[in-house]
Amino acid sequence: LADNCVRKIGPSIAKLRLLKMLDMSNNQLNDLPAELSKAIRLRELILYGNPLEKAPLCAQDADTTALFKFLAALNSAVGSGRAKLSGHNLGAIPLQLLQVTTLREVDLSFNGLTLIPRQISHLTQLKVLNVKDNLLNNVPIELSLCLELHTLNIDRNKLVDIVPNICVISQLEVLTATENDVVTLACDMANMVSLVMLDLRDNPNLSKVAGQLLHENISRLMIYLRTIQSGLIYDNINLSRRGLCEFPLEIHHGNGTLGSLCLAYNEISVLPGSIEELSRLTHLNISHNLFQQLPDSLGLMTQLTVLILNDNQILTLPPTFVNLSGLRELALER
Repeated sequence: LADNCVRKIGPSIAKLRLLKMLDMSNNQLNDLPAELSKAIRLRELILYGNPLEKAPLCAQDADTTALFKFLAALNSAVGSGRAKLSGHNLGAIPLQLLQVTTLREVDLSFNGLTLIPRQISHLTQLKVLNVKDNLLNNVPIELSLCLELHTLNIDRNKLVDIVPNICVISQLEVLTATENDVVTLACDMANMVSLVMLDLRDNPNLSKVAGQLLHENISRLMIYLRTIQSGLIYDNINLSRRGLCEFPLEIHHGNGTLGSLCLAYNEISVLPGSIEELSRLTHLNISHNLFQQLPDSLGLMTQLTVLILNDNQILTLPPTFVNLSGLRELALER
């Protein structure tokens, strides 16, 4: 059937039980029917010269083993609503899979995926998505259109934060993102009001504040994130008496317009050099902590008018403090 402008192979191909060789080269096929996997005697399938835009990458291989394994899984998924495609070395999610709109559970782990297509939104009945052990650093905003999605497993990928496109999946109940490289948590995670389980174990660079609060319970973490979220709206964050042992790096997710920050009565000992990123800060209260010294970058915050350092262990101020010409109040009592 080569060179015939064929656009589609029908499901009746499964009836050709004795078929051993099929030459479909130089046609206009975009995908392959799942029923092709039922042609159990087929050993040679020639597909070169077809666009195959919706088929898996393995459709281009001379060895049809991987292709038939995919088609068999696809055929099973159509009937069961569960796509079990772990370890198929897909490289990319075939658009053909995303046409099965009745899917409820999809396992795409161990496939070397670098992105999830926007067409994931076609899976309107999707409840569970497993994309662990891939190469993902983001998910598409269209995933939030899967309104029944309640479980997302994105363990062992390339995430450096819980990206905004995940934060908008407000109905998500379970999110696991272990063994990534997550550093901070976006305050917009506070919008994930249905979240009851968040697993971020083995993210070695995760901010200690987020890790500390999550270890206690997810409710404390969400209260912390909501405090920052609302504080960034009103340019005033108060995180006093929270038992914090480290500067809350999640504050940096703002747009730099924060005007007042209070971290009094905690157990913070180091003020990071990145504090200068809060360039519009006018009021800073870090009293009643464990600071022994302050970074030189604090002297670059020329908008500061009030700086309260009471009850720390600070003996000297950095020489850059001479730049704080607008400072009206400096409290250093011990």
